[in-house]
Amino acid sequence: MEVIGGSGVMETHMMPRLFRESPINAIWEGSGNVQCLDILRAIEKQPEVLDAYFAELAKAQGADAHLDRFIHHLQRSMQDTQALQYRARQLADGMALALQGALLVQHAPLM
Repeated sequence: MEVIGGSGVMETHMMPRLFRESPINAIWEGSGNVQCLDILRAIEKQPEVLDAYFAELAKAQGADAHLDRFIHHLQRSMQDTQALQYRARQLADGMALALQGALLVQHAPLM
């Protein structure tokens, strides 16, 4: 609101309403921790989803050595079930990054 100045607090603009609703947006789908634990719960309930996930990543294998190492490290991290819940956020972040990287090397290769 400081960036936009006075129009950020005037009720004739939509910014005050967005500001009032902003706390709702942060908890709409649950906290980040709950989402990360939900990923682990889904994997525990249906382990084959993890196989499908890594099969999707395998489509990018060989396209980038850094990505290949990252995916291999992620696979090892998932096999280490010790304190998995404490590492849930790290694993969820890693899964997201690996999938993004795999999609990038498949569909947006460097020229």
